[in-house]
Amino acid sequence: MTREELEALPPEAYLTPDNFKTDFDGAGPHTPERQFRVGYGIGLTSAEVQISESSTWSASGLQSGTRTSYEKIGYHAGTADLLRGFLASGVRIVVYRRGNGGKVIQNYKAPHVNAKEG
Repeated sequence: MTREELEALPPEAYLTPDNFKTDFDGAGPHTPERQFRVGYGIGLTSAEVQISESSTWSASGLQSGTRTSYEKIGYHAGTADLLRGFLASGVRIVVYRRGNGGKVIQNYKAPHVNAKEG
């Protein structure tokens, strides 16, 4: 997708990782399984994943620290599977859009440590 296409997507589009497949997925070290595991691991060890207007992502750690990426979900290879891992981890995900303070598209759910039982 182009930058303009990514910026035009509604926040809820990120709930469907297949929307973000690229022609380069699976190339080089970006195997679907590896990218899923990376996203899942980041999600489990993060308090929140944020997706910016430009589709780059960052993650705030459970204890401290922030991980920031230059990768644009839907533009860089393997990011659809990375997103799939974020979603599967149950981490809280917030998507930002111009003029929007951020929209929570996923609240904590199992297996994330912050998920409420019951």
